Amino acid sequence: MAQASGFIGHVGQFASTVAGLSAETGASWTYSAPRGVTALTATITDGSGKTVATMALDPATSGSVTWNGGLADGSRAANGPYSLSIAAVDASGADVPVSVTTSGTISEVIAENGNLTLGVNGAQIPIALLTKLQSAG
Repeated sequence: MAQASGFIGHVGQFASTVAGLSAETGASWTYSAPRGVTALTATITDGSGKTVATMALDPATSGSVTWNGGLADGSRAANGPYSLSIAAVDASGADVPVSVTTSGTISEVIAENGNLTLGVNGAQIPIALLTKLQSAG
């Protein structure tokens, strides 16, 4: 854990669909598709799996999504972890798989029951999902 504590303040990229939403920072993800798409729909769910937001995205093979927590009724979602899934289709109407990652500044390291998680914007992400680490700024 002592070595992992050196991650605090660094930006981590994770092979995870989960991102944290806080009062200071929106939840953000990046996505990529292996081929051209004609339609993309993003669905954001809370920790219980309930859909809290959907949005149409510009059809592109890669991009980013940032969600500030705004809900359809004008209120704001609670701080915490949220997941993103993206449905995509190509010109023939066939489904296109889309991979999603998240990144953010690591603020804490938690060791519990032999597992290490990294706190990123209010979400706890297993250290095993860390794919890239870089200095902030």
